[in-house]
Amino acid sequence: MTAERIAHSEQLLSKARLTVTEMTDLIASMVSDLPTVRGVAVDGPGGEICVDLHTGKRIELAAIPVARAMNESMNSRLQALDDLFKRCG
Repeated sequence: MTAERIAHSEQLLSKARLTVTEMTDLIASMVSDLPTVRGVAVDGPGGEICVDLHTGKRIELAAIPVARAMNESMNSRLQALDDLFKRCG
């Protein structure tokens, strides 16, 4: 992850509330650096993320279903991200 992406992710993580586009960007940015991930396609306004894994498996994620957890509290946000990382692992 580049220094710019790290700074952007840190900024988004520290925000009290995130828009769908911000959530989508944050999730995509963090998931894209996992060693099992080959590529990530993002539709920010639509809140959709498609993750291609090195195994050939494709995982489609929607930011909107996790929106409540992402905006509930910092612990809920981190838990939601951790759950997504496990799906991609």
